Amino acid sequence: MNQIIRSFEATIDSVLEGERAVVARINTGAVDRLRTVIDPLGCDVSHFNKTRSVLWNHGLDPIRGTVPIGEGWAKIRRSENDMIGKCRFDTDPLADMLFEKYKAGSLRGWSIKAGVHEASPPSKAEIRSNPEWEECEMVYRKWDLLEFSATGTPGNSDCVSLMVSRGLITQPEGFVPTEPPPEPAKDPERSLVPHIESDGGYWYVRGLAVESPRFTSARDAEQLLAMVSSPPPSLSSFYVSLLNQTRATNTQFQRDLEAIIDLKVRGRV
Repeated sequence: MNQIIRSFEATIDSVLEGERAVVARINTGAVDRLRTVIDPLGCDVSHFNKTRSVLWNHGLDPIRGTVPIGEGWAKIRRSENDMIGKCRFDTDPLADMLFEKYKAGSLRGWSIKAGVHEASPPSKAEIRSNPEWEECEMVYRKWDLLEFSATGTPGNSDCVSLMVSRGLITQPEGFVPTEPPPEPAKDPERSLVPHIESDGGYWYVRGLAVESPRFTSARDAEQLLAMVSSPPPSLSSFYVSLLNQTRATNTQFQRDLEAIIDLKVRGRV
């Protein structure tokens, strides 16, 4: 069962001060910002209505964790094609502060976590009957409401991406993280011709038939590039010149160059 999370700025139906409770619309059949529809009519709320625990930010807060901020229930309104949820807040300092902010209207975000059993793109017939679904890419048709949470950042995918990248949470299925910038395109013709590349700390001669040694200076890489890019002189002068250059280098570097010499003599470079 895949799990997805959706956060949005909900419509607060009522604030019940005597009960310290908030009733809000927590899901609709509209296309969300991720171009998906979580069909309210396909939801099974029985799992949540047994646990009844309402969390803050799905239990991801490093201080609050999975300690509930209150208890609640959820139900489907078929006539409205939506879902409403009720949270009765606890009396601890965080829960009390959250209730006051919902009451004042400065906090409006609610988020659901769904366990998906069935999903598929909308059919052409569904798009014809629901023109707003034209931009929809996936409809979650059968799912369980695992829990719903109060949240201060509805729809904030950048925050979830940061937490995923740092290993603080596991990326939920269906979540679309912020995309990293694309890598620069590589020139396929350049990769076939010997050339110098740097990773910011070392230099390499790419385009060889063997793996390049790692150079600590661009000058050493340029010398090897010049050697493999020009026709070799006579074998004796080639060895003398190359061995003179390697006398001042470390043993591993000398072994690498000698391996290249061996391959070059055999016509592999």
